[in-house]
Amino acid sequence: MLGWWNGYSKLPCGPRTTGAYSRIGSIDMQRASGRVLIFLPNAIGDVLVALPMLEALSSAGWQCDVIIDEQAAGLSGLYARWVSKERVLPLRRWRHASPLHDLVSRARLTVSVCRDHYDALICMSGVGSLSAWLALVAKIPIRITEKRRESAPLKRLFRRLIFSHMQDLGSDCNNTRRAHVAAQHLTLLQPLGINAALDGRRIVRHRSPRGLEASVRRKAVIVIAPEASERGRCLSQKEIILIVEDLMATGQDFDIRLAGLPGGVAEQAAIKLHIGAYIGLPLNGLVDAICDADCVIAVDSGPGHIAAACNVPLVSIFGPGNPVTFRPIGDPAATALISKGLPCQPCLKNGCNGSGTAACLEDIPTGNVVLAVLGFLNRAEEFSAGMGGGMKECGAGSQKLSGKSS
Repeated sequence: MLGWWNGYSKLPCGPRTTGAYSRIGSIDMQRASGRVLIFLPNAIGDVLVALPMLEALSSAGWQCDVIIDEQAAGLSGLYARWVSKERVLPLRRWRHASPLHDLVSRARLTVSVCRDHYDALICMSGVGSLSAWLALVAKIPIRITEKRRESAPLKRLFRRLIFSHMQDLGSDCNNTRRAHVAAQHLTLLQPLGINAALDGRRIVRHRSPRGLEASVRRKAVIVIAPEASERGRCLSQKEIILIVEDLMATGQDFDIRLAGLPGGVAEQAAIKLHIGAYIGLPLNGLVDAICDADCVIAVDSGPGHIAAACNVPLVSIFGPGNPVTFRPIGDPAATALISKGLPCQPCLKNGCNGSGTAACLEDIPTGNVVLAVLGFLNRAEEFSAGMGGGMKECGAGSQKLSGKSS
């Protein structure tokens, strides 16, 4: 079970620990104070690191509510005066359940509470995925910090990702008041040593006017993220090359970039195709690359979910995964789902018969991938020409395209 731990007391932090956060008192917090929800894992090191942060936030006028993994019950003595059993969430084994539908359903259990009662969400390492989805559903500001900075970016994508939406932030490009409030939250957390992966205001996807000056029109940036944490859910080098060749065959001028881990299929394909790549980027670099793209092509993995969360047009290629359960959460009009539609799909296995190679990701309908990309780009140009720029709202419609393209 997860308990909600409320209140504030003098925390057992030594002077050397608290000194790192003493400067927060020099910042004007009068208009930035509020109520913050903090997720902590069961690792004692993370909990102890969080204590001075809690003290600094509380001293600045924030009311801190803390959620601790049930496995951290032995640490409850540190929070003896914080405990409140008014609300208990039935989330057994929540840290060990990875399916997206579980994370989303659990997040929805607390969406009304978070939307109505919290101004910010801070998450320590170990709870990144659940917290990211909670923030997406509740649309409240979030900061996630990851102390293991050497972690592979594609396997820990949500650990340091920031969602700094206020509720409805982004629905109005000119809502400067909400943007100012969001900026205040970011300013508050920066002195606490929580690294910002992305300026939350960029999630709104403000773009400069395009299509107005043909002489300065830039190339359309296409980011392809073909890798996942399991080999059986990655695109092969052959499929990557076919997608790139089909894109180039359209005659349009693309800036195609591949994103992946060092030594992975993305890097191998980039070398063979002589194109640029984002290889082994830290998470903030990968998020920036995705947000700057005009379209992202990804398998069922973290980069695709980040693209959807950041409102970047996404062509999501599904193999063993279930597109109904695991589809990216975002604007349906900005997501195209591509699947071969084999009778065995979805199987949720890591390759056919444990081979590490999935038939549903071989000979994929690359023509449908290209059509979806072109649909997004054409819609973007029409929007920019008609509205003179602003927030990018483009999409070819959410669709599931099965079979080989003609």
